[in-house]
Amino acid sequence: MPFPVEILTRLAHGLIVSCHIDEEDEAGGIDLLVYFAKAAERGGAVGLRVEGVEHVRRLRSFTQLPIIGFVQGQFDDGSPLITPTEDDARALFAAGADIVAVDGTKRKRADGTDGFLFFEHL
Repeated sequence: MPFPVEILTRLAHGLIVSCHIDEEDEAGGIDLLVYFAKAAERGGAVGLRVEGVEHVRRLRSFTQLPIIGFVQGQFDDGSPLITPTEDDARALFAAGADIVAVDGTKRKRADGTDGFLFFEHL
């Protein structure tokens, strides 16, 4: 799938706002997340960075800004792993993410692949 140049052009030299809610706020927090994303857009943000498939899906219906989606995971040692599986990446795209953030380092994932191989499979 070719990467649309328009998205890169929109993001270049602009502010990408990370929109997140704490797990404790999940029940009523989705409305806060939508409010925050709308405020970011009105304030001039050129894109949104959003964690989780459902959050991407929800925000996609409220904004035309490019969404950079990711799923927060962990390596075996407990360190953060951005978008652990190919299924996560596909689900984020299906939910409306324009770009999916991944850990592209040489650290090994649970399936034994590193970030370079993971990226090639996508």
